[in-house]
Amino acid sequence: MTAEVLILHTGGTIGMVPGPNGLAPAAGLQQRIEQQLGSSLALLPGFDLLELDPLIDSADLTPGHWQQLAALLAEHWDRYRGFIILHGTDTMAYSAAALSFMLGASERNVLFTGSKCPWGCRAVTRLPICRPRCSWLRGRACAMSAWCSTTACSTAAA
Repeated sequence: MTAEVLILHTGGTIGMVPGPNGLAPAAGLQQRIEQQLGSSLALLPGFDLLELDPLIDSADLTPGHWQQLAALLAEHWDRYRGFIILHGTDTMAYSAAALSFMLGASERNVLFTGSKCPWGCRAVTRLPICRPRCSWLRGRACAMSAWCSTTACSTAAA
């Protein structure tokens, strides 16, 4: 295990980039994270990022996607101490609830998080929802730091 946390990028605004018709889903989130955070990455737990292909619009989410997420977690369970699932905000609560029942009591934390702003929202200044004071970066850094900060492990949405 070289990283402590596996981040599963399922889709949603959190991983979108500006396109000719507004925001659009885009692969390559790990590179965007590394580029923006630079040397401050050293302050966070080590992580790997796995992107679903194709990325899911959370409004189109089905129970089959929950099974896919549970299978991915099972596949990587022994290699990581915790998991963060980046998810669209429309149905994140449903997915977190479903996976909490699918996973049951566990020795690992699984944290769901999303955003109304894309990663690097300060660069997308034309969008009224993405103000310069966007708390996205602070919130995701807190998620990274808190993913297993207690002895009680669970599935949660943040």
